[in-house]
Amino acid sequence: GEWTINVNNPNDFIEKVWNLSIPYICRGVVIKPNPNNINENICEWMNEDELTIDKIKLFVNIFDESGRRSIKWEQINGFKLHCWMSKTIVVHIYKYSNNVNCKKAFDLVSRT
Repeated sequence: GEWTINVNNPNDFIEKVWNLSIPYICRGVVIKPNPNNINENICEWMNEDELTIDKIKLFVNIFDESGRRSIKWEQINGFKLHCWMSKTIVVHIYKYSNNVNCKKAFDLVSRT
């Protein structure tokens, strides 16, 4: 879908993107190496109360199509927002977290 976001500062932008992303986030998961088996990973599910705005980096990535690059959340400032006026910025939302970024990880999450 498409969103139009009108904000005046970076904090409002982050809050708006987070609030729009929440319905697409299923449940947070972090994939870690299994301490008992070096060739295997395990997933740890986040509690629902852990899904707070400070976790936005785990679930949402911003991509500037005009510059063809990913934007770190720390780089978003008033100047960047001004540059983005009337431009399309792509928002990637990860259903489980950006830890689940390949088929092997998705299969692991699907089994648990």
